[in-house]
Amino acid sequence: SLDYSYHMYGADMGTLELFIEANGTYTRLDSVGGSITLAGDSAWNDTSIALSGAFNGQIVNIVFVGSRGNGFTSDMSIDDIRLDFLVGVKTIASELGGISVYPNPSNGLFTLNIETLERENFNVTVRDARGRNVYTEDLNVNGRYKNNLDFTSFTKGMYFMIIQSETGTKVEKLIIQ
Repeated sequence: SLDYSYHMYGADMGTLELFIEANGTYTRLDSVGGSITLAGDSAWNDTSIALSGAFNGQIVNIVFVGSRGNGFTSDMSIDDIRLDFLVGVKTIASELGGISVYPNPSNGLFTLNIETLERENFNVTVRDARGRNVYTEDLNVNGRYKNNLDFTSFTKGMYFMIIQSETGTKVEKLIIQ
């Protein structure tokens, strides 16, 4: 689900629209317009939107679009954005012996450690915060795999490492400082 709060007040209020983008396709999730609240009187409206399983396994962008009305007498704000989108994502279970990425956060130097009980193929992909692939590698692990990854050339910020095997997917958030 996607939860957020919004405030819209003023005679010249426009609209607030919410979209989810996946693979270049934008889907409108919500649209509100006009002066919704009175100043100081329950000024924030809490909204919760159920997200369909159609987005499972995809990198998505959440886009808020605020449009002005005909004048300048209006205020619009959003706050408390919460996204619970990992429902239904299978994580690689303990029968693999574990997957870890450390240290995290780091300066861009990470160690990837994968332990398995039997031979297994993995695809490791790193995506930036906008969903663009910045690194990919296919691995065949039989027992233990440990490798140092050098992402020091990446811009500081948040990245997502997606580790996929035949038995599931694990997503690790990487922070480069």
